Amino acid sequence: MVDTTNSANWPTLDIPKEELLKRLVMFKKEALFLLYRLADCTAGLTETPEIRFKQSEFLDSLSSDELADLGVIVEVMGHGFFTMTKNALLESGLLNNMAPLPANASHLYTPISTPIEDLRTDHWIRECMCVFEDLVQKYGPAFAYAYIEGSNDRMRRPDLWARLQMQHGLDNMNAYEMGYTMSYASLQSVVWRVFCRRVECSLQDSWKIARERVEAQMQGYKV
Repeated sequence: MVDTTNSANWPTLDIPKEELLKRLVMFKKEALFLLYRLADCTAGLTETPEIRFKQSEFLDSLSSDELADLGVIVEVMGHGFFTMTKNALLESGLLNNMAPLPANASHLYTPISTPIEDLRTDHWIRECMCVFEDLVQKYGPAFAYAYIEGSNDRMRRPDLWARLQMQHGLDNMNAYEMGYTMSYASLQSVVWRVFCRRVECSLQDSWKIARERVEAQMQGYKV
């Protein structure tokens, strides 16, 4: 997950690359642990109102720095998903009316019903990114692994389960956009709202302030 070019918006410091990578590893361990805790807090629950209540309760229990860690790691993972999917789409031949690659040769998953216009304008990828971020927060980092690397496990194929969850999320999003159902705000937007309330900043400034807090934490790590 480390991007040494920092093109994926990883927090960074003006220090030698080797030391930066060590500090990034420490940040990721802390942030991913928070993601696991967020997923675990709703274990055994099936009803959305109950799940959202537990998630909100957990987020309210976090410190400002922990909220920053959580918000930043999910944004970075979402950006990584966008870049990976965009690259896979370009390589697939779909945009050039070429035969797509076999499913096991690419991380790309595109339902046949996806309009080609949505693929060309990144509209579909952005919708998928929002669903991906929500599922990472619901199921923890294991979801990202299942979606991206699951096809390598030929016995269990957890990627098939992950793709099904993605499709359910996209279906729910489309149903909401067409006015067929009610919907909850994305969990990532809830994270940012709690963070903004805690540090008294605007939503527009939340990413900048959260990233600065993460970088300050990284600066203080003992390596």
